[in-house]
Amino acid sequence: MGFFIQTHLTRKCQSRCAHCYQDGWEGADAPVSAWESFIRQTVVDFEPHFGQLTFNVTGGDPLAYAGIWELAEVINSTNSRWSLLSSGAGIDRDIAARLRGLGVESVQISLEGFKPVNDAIRGKGSYARAMSAISVLRSSGVKVSIAATVTAVNADELENFTGWAREENLPLGLHRHIAMGAGAMPGLSGAEWGRVVERMARKRVDGFMVWMNDPLFYVALAGARGLKEFPQKAGFAMKGCSAGVGGVTVMEDGSVYPCRKIPETLGNVFETSLWRIWMDSPLLWRLRRRNESQGPCSSCRWMRLCGGCRAHAMLEGRGLDGADPYCGN
Repeated sequence: MGFFIQTHLTRKCQSRCAHCYQDGWEGADAPVSAWESFIRQTVVDFEPHFGQLTFNVTGGDPLAYAGIWELAEVINSTNSRWSLLSSGAGIDRDIAARLRGLGVESVQISLEGFKPVNDAIRGKGSYARAMSAISVLRSSGVKVSIAATVTAVNADELENFTGWAREENLPLGLHRHIAMGAGAMPGLSGAEWGRVVERMARKRVDGFMVWMNDPLFYVALAGARGLKEFPQKAGFAMKGCSAGVGGVTVMEDGSVYPCRKIPETLGNVFETSLWRIWMDSPLLWRLRRRNESQGPCSSCRWMRLCGGCRAHAMLEGRGLDGADPYCGN
């Protein structure tokens, strides 16, 4: 089945992206020893139930965390997988070689579009840093993908940008913009987002490795494959929002969130085991039990495949069971 932990090592970051969900960039980092204890205990607790774990290591800028290399060695020693989510800043040939040597599965580089648009969102010089990182990582044999948050600023060039990514054989992840933290920049309307999702689903079916961590994408993908309803057959796993089902977020101070965009603290892994939090949290159980939801998604034929974005519903004041603001059904 698999289980992932989005692991935010630090708030430190040299970028000040216009869509950033952080509300600040200061704060003390936890010691390596605290992270190591958490990682080792979590693997012991979760692996028998979920199989091999994946740690998606991010920040802030994860390379700004002083103990990054020690933690990479710890993760490797547990036979877990790990990936790095980065702006590309500071990644040179030495860093790329070190990442490969420590068994990183992939590095995701944030890139919002071509140079003018990317630098307008992520800051002057960020495009050059990202492209340099992509080049040195690839030449070092590290698998690379790129990711963008779709906003009103970069939506118009999305078609050309995805075409370029396909030509470059760069897998592309696209994220829904939810205004929170410092990221109060204009997003898309629900109808606009729906069109983006449908276009990307067609590209995926056509063979381009584009993915969206968005419940609506699974519905669009099913439609692009000619399905009219969720296939009720054995072995077809529940998809949609992974919060409470297949992963959690752990922040730099050890706080646990259902996902990064549901800032509801469930506990702290430096005080309580993640397994105890995972099993005891009423909020996580509500997220798992979609069939018991009283919201509008509960009667939708796509409920098990989608379930709507719970973070967006909550942040729009609709509650945990509320309608996804971008859903057109």
